[in-house]
Amino acid sequence: MMRLFSSIKLAPGVRLSTTSRGLRAHVGPRGARVHVGGGRTGISTGAGPFTLYQGAGGAPRSRRTTAGSSAAAQKAQLHRDAAAHLAALEGMHRAAVAGPAREVAPPVKLRPFSLLVATAERQELKEVGRFDRSARREARARARTIAEGWAHDLLVLAEQDRAGRQAVIDEAWSLLVGNDPATVRSALADAFRAAGAPVSTFDVVGDIVTLRMVGPAEQDLPTVKPKVTQAGNATVGQITKGERASWLAAMTAARVLIATKQVLAWAPGIQVVRVLVTSPIEGNQPVLAARMRRSRFAGTSFSSDALSVLQAAADDVVIEPRGRSRELGRISVPGEYAVGSRG
Repeated sequence: MMRLFSSIKLAPGVRLSTTSRGLRAHVGPRGARVHVGGGRTGISTGAGPFTLYQGAGGAPRSRRTTAGSSAAAQKAQLHRDAAAHLAALEGMHRAAVAGPAREVAPPVKLRPFSLLVATAERQELKEVGRFDRSARREARARARTIAEGWAHDLLVLAEQDRAGRQAVIDEAWSLLVGNDPATVRSALADAFRAAGAPVSTFDVVGDIVTLRMVGPAEQDLPTVKPKVTQAGNATVGQITKGERASWLAAMTAARVLIATKQVLAWAPGIQVVRVLVTSPIEGNQPVLAARMRRSRFAGTSFSSDALSVLQAAADDVVIEPRGRSRELGRISVPGEYAVGSRG
């Protein structure tokens, strides 16, 4: 199809034309003419048959530039995601764990005294004439006395009910603090279930809790690590075998610390926590054993990395790093870590 263009002169130095992109105005003399409207704004200069056109908005953005910017933004986002994942992994052992507090039974909510008075007045005024003011005053006085008696009786019953409920609560708390095995097991089962802790079995003997839990797998780790190129651009890189082993050891230690926090928070009478960690692969072989006392654990600073904190918080830690990567290897399990042991 043939494109039709037209141009009209509106005033000296001002011309309006129609193009395939719409209306376009041309302002100024030929040697310095400004073109605005449909298409890019520009300036043309020159004389005779030669004209130089300069775009006023700079060079057009190429598809390659747009694609490059998009790729850089994606890499920057991957960098931020990897950094956040790594930061969460490195700080997970510092998570606070709150246990149950000793409950106080709430009082029974009683009916407002005004409702008791109104009920008593309806009862006492039932047989009194509407215009017998003296009798009505006496009836209202009797009603208030009756309402006060009702309120007293309701208060006595409410307090008896509250005291009964408090006795049940106190008995349960006493069993928990006294390390009643069934009560402690129930409390810890609720705590581990709510937290999604990977505890496979646990037992309570006296004031000692022994846990067996599954360590982290490689799929629990970040798949890439944050990295900055020599040009200063944010990107991501592959994780080395040594880094993977180090992060697995740190995550294993963090799980031990968090499980210990849960035991000590939810079982106030427990004084010793023993944890045996098994690998999720290679036949669930044991890879770490640690024994913590409440008094020592409570005074430990958690500012360092998880493995350093565990070694500072525990009376003893059994691990066997192997190879150049220092990954956790199979350990010989001390006898005291057997479930049901009093060691």
